[in-house]
Amino acid sequence: MLCGSLAAHLVQRLPAVPTEETFHKRVYELIAELNDVGHGLYSFDESEDFQIWYRPSESTRSQGLTIDFRAEDFLVNEVCVDWMK
Repeated sequence: MLCGSLAAHLVQRLPAVPTEETFHKRVYELIAELNDVGHGLYSFDESEDFQIWYRPSESTRSQGLTIDFRAEDFLVNEVCVDWMK
């Protein structure tokens, strides 16, 4: 439930019709805001139309938070937030 709520909040804050530049700029701003409040996210992977960020669990490397931002053909934004167990 919390992951879905965070994903819904983040997708609303992405540009409605992004370009590659505006998409990446806004994702970096959102990640900076999350890190400012203590989330400690690290870049995992990125390409022209996506960015994946993660925060490993302090107790084990196999757990943690992932946030996957995607701009499908720069027409539709998607954000997926998962807690990996």
